[in-house]
Amino acid sequence: MAGPAASTSEQADAEPRPTASGADLADVFARIPRVDAVRRRRFLGGLAGWGARQWVALVAASAVLAGLLGAFGPRVGWGPGWVAVVAVASVLGGFVLASAVPRPGTRFAWSSCSALPLVGTLLVPAILNPADPMTGVVGLGLLVALASRQAAGVGC
Repeated sequence: MAGPAASTSEQADAEPRPTASGADLADVFARIPRVDAVRRRRFLGGLAGWGARQWVALVAASAVLAGLLGAFGPRVGWGPGWVAVVAVASVLGGFVLASAVPRPGTRFAWSSCSALPLVGTLLVPAILNPADPMTGVVGLGLLVALASRQAAGVGC
């Protein structure tokens, strides 16, 4: 004799089980909201839209920074290492300053986000001192941080 447990299992077997068809799943997925605005960040997105204006500004700003850093003219006690620090600092600082040049059709928006890289770059000539190599590390570290943010197009 089958007990109450057997009768419930027979009833469970007799009831039709819902099956999912492709159309049912498509309806389910159609109701799930999608976010199409999210996209992968571009590598060096800060360089997107650079034109001749920015490249000329890069060369000019690098030359001005090299002059501020004392690269023009012989310096007593400067080894090849310090000359390399000045050259790299000039190019990185020139890049940061050139990235502030507005793209064609836009205007420069002065804000704390735009001022921080510019002020930080202009502080580097005051930091660098050939008598203390650690100032080269600090100055280049600051410029690398500022330039990487500008190259990635990261805002505040």
